[in-house]
Amino acid sequence: LALSGDSASWTFAGTAPYGFKLVMNTTVSPTYQNSPYKKFTDGNSTDLPDGLTSGTTYYVRVCKYTEGDCVDYSNELTYIAP
Repeated sequence: LALSGDSASWTFAGTAPYGFKLVMNTTVSPTYQNSPYKKFTDGNSTDLPDGLTSGTTYYVRVCKYTEGDCVDYSNELTYIAP
């Protein structure tokens, strides 16, 4: 996982027929279940979700989406909303 400006990108080896979810939270190790900020994508990049609070630190990960849940979480990065 890499962050650049207000977007995220990643590489993934294998298949992801249901796409990916970007998950963010103000606590470490965000998961699909505990993330108030999540965004679906079927590619390997996406913009960060809208509605983030300026100056707040968020923890960001990407996971492979599988019919209502997530598996194979990426590394975690921090993002401070502008």
